[in-house]
Amino acid sequence: METDVGAKLSFPTAKLGSLAGWGGQNHYVNLNVKDNKQKVWAFRCWKRRNGRHPKPWVSGEWLQFVQQYGLKIGDRVILVREDDPVLGPQYRIEAKRRIMLLGQEIWADTDIVTRFSFPTRKLESIGGWEGQNWYAVLNVKDIKQQLWSFRCRRRRNGRHPKPWLCGDWLKFVGRYGLRIGDRVVLVREDDPVLGPQYRIEAKRRIVLLGQEIWADVMN
Repeated sequence: METDVGAKLSFPTAKLGSLAGWGGQNHYVNLNVKDNKQKVWAFRCWKRRNGRHPKPWVSGEWLQFVQQYGLKIGDRVILVREDDPVLGPQYRIEAKRRIMLLGQEIWADTDIVTRFSFPTRKLESIGGWEGQNWYAVLNVKDIKQQLWSFRCRRRRNGRHPKPWLCGDWLKFVGRYGLRIGDRVVLVREDDPVLGPQYRIEAKRRIVLLGQEIWADVMN
């Protein structure tokens, strides 16, 4: 919704019970929420004082969060509560965008300005993880046959590897002038002699002859 990225974040009344601090006559609670870069955001969750429908919403630093991550209509925001036996309820937030990766449409972290995150289940589609390696180097060709050196990294520790691409990623974003809403397609092709080869395409939604299509970004 436009109000979710331009003013406040609304969410279902059924989720109010997941937030701590509604004792007494409180009509708002303060939430200190960490993003995936461990930055803490001060959100405030409100509900109506009167009426049958509380219609809760989040304000506080919500607009700053939207601007930091370049959120737009259609993105997905996930707010998770984790109960710590010492600190009590803790909250974390993730922002996702629908993209194409290795032939599959997925929800990825909105990391166009820093790095390119993708789901753990796609790690097996990338070669070079033998032994204790926590990164793999990918030489990727674009539509103009230019070679880009990406590095796919994963966490060394923890249950969730949370892989991401860095290396030439920011240069690629700058070269093609990628912006929020564009689609990036990374494809693996297995060569019997050379082994796994990768190519990357950047797409942008345009209107052609009255029809909305995804066209190659050719900057």
